[in-house]
Amino acid sequence: MGDGRWLNEPKASVKRNRLLYFIAGCMVVALGLASRRYGAWLPKFLAEYAGDSLWALMVFVGIGFLAPRWSGFRVFVAALLFSYAIEFSQLYHAPWLDSLRHNRIGRLILGYGFLWSDLACYSIGAAFGLLIEQVMFKAMQESGRFDGPVRNGFEEKRGFVMSLVPEEAMISEVLAEHIGSYFSVDAEKKVRDLYGEDVTAKAKAIYNDALNCPVDWRTATMDSALPVLAEYLNKKYPWLTPEAKTSLNYCFIMTWK
Repeated sequence: MGDGRWLNEPKASVKRNRLLYFIAGCMVVALGLASRRYGAWLPKFLAEYAGDSLWALMVFVGIGFLAPRWSGFRVFVAALLFSYAIEFSQLYHAPWLDSLRHNRIGRLILGYGFLWSDLACYSIGAAFGLLIEQVMFKAMQESGRFDGPVRNGFEEKRGFVMSLVPEEAMISEVLAEHIGSYFSVDAEKKVRDLYGEDVTAKAKAIYNDALNCPVDWRTATMDSALPVLAEYLNKKYPWLTPEAKTSLNYCFIMTWK
């Protein structure tokens, strides 16, 4: 099962500030509308391509708002796939779909005519969103000051747009709040969506490790096994919160009762 040393190095993950992403999304929408309305006053290149690039940036910000714990790259890929799908859908001209496109809001969201140049604009817009996120993420990682609240015994490093949550804190949160009496397939899918593949895999490894705690069931009872489990978890995963350990105890009981 391993010795738990894969968690010794401090790691952190993004948790986006939804309020700031909502405000940023509104600003991007306003800029996109302005680029259309006042295009005559802009350089020709900007007037022609800024709107589509800003549209993809808005999609990036929107997905970041809806999935605040997704990695920047995952948001980037999702934004590209969504944007490309909308563009390729413009090759399809069913009457009901064209009627939506003739509506102002529908035209802004769905577009009307397919253009290869739009795909390039979408790539630039989404990449710009990813770049800005990565710059801020790196700046926060390189800063040595933690000024966020202490949650479950871990400090959270807060920034204006996002915060860095130590990986150990997220694993404890998963074990304490999301597994119930056992780590079901549905729970695993939900955790993966919320926390990402890496945290999910490590939380499940600890869960399986706890269930396979070295207990000699030929002579042990549940009353004598629980102290063995507690000592095992304290020695191997001393950073786990009390809530996470309590949850693992419950899973252990439900598995071996």
